[in-house]
Amino acid sequence: NGGALAKALQMDMGNSALLEQLVNTNPRLQQICAAALEEPYDEMLLEHFLFLRSAKRGEYVEAYSHCERACACFQQIFEKDTSWSMPALHTLNLSLRLAAAAADKETDPP
Repeated sequence: NGGALAKALQMDMGNSALLEQLVNTNPRLQQICAAALEEPYDEMLLEHFLFLRSAKRGEYVEAYSHCERACACFQQIFEKDTSWSMPALHTLNLSLRLAAAAADKETDPP
């Protein structure tokens, strides 16, 4: 379900407890993602979690880098599935655009 996936990929994911855990603890994300999903989906999830953690910490250049990799993974996986995956792709691209704007502000302060 593309709509449900898009909602899960939103910047805050609607789950403040998860964001706090990503920021305040040091979970072994690579092992968690690898155990939860098969390749290449685990890499996409890992990059998305790293993006969320970096963004929440205010590390916007790093967040952009992780978001860009999550988008690339998604596009590679779903390049032939167009209709159902479009809502998720739009959500990821919006996150990428917002991450790029935040990274630009971080690197070019007023």
